[in-house]
Amino acid sequence: MSDTKWLIERIISYKTKDAFIYRNNHYSYNDLFDIYTKWSEKLKIDKVCKGEVIAVLGDYSPETSGLILALIENKNIILPLTSADFKKNKIYFDIAQIDRVYDLFNNKEFSYNSNKNKNLLFKKLNDLNNP
Repeated sequence: MSDTKWLIERIISYKTKDAFIYRNNHYSYNDLFDIYTKWSEKLKIDKVCKGEVIAVLGDYSPETSGLILALIENKNIILPLTSADFKKNKIYFDIAQIDRVYDLFNNKEFSYNSNKNKNLLFKKLNDLNNP
């Protein structure tokens, strides 16, 4: 683990305490850790590279939070969006120069290469090994 090691260790230490109450269901820190682990494995399977710009479409759910934790650990640049409106989101995708989208509203993932010529900020962050 990298810069997020302290956070993951803290999540593990809280074990059965409530991390979320979502749609009247209680989710423990163990649940959050399991969701994070599942997403970490999926990112490896999907070959998501460090520094890729990823849009996450989802609400404030444990699933979304686990994915965001896994993306932080993977050193991705994250654009969280809470709207399922593709036309509206397309504008944000293009501005943020998204590489990939994880749409938790519709349970799908797809590539979205808005512009292969990344802006200078993204290049600088990747060159510094700190996206």
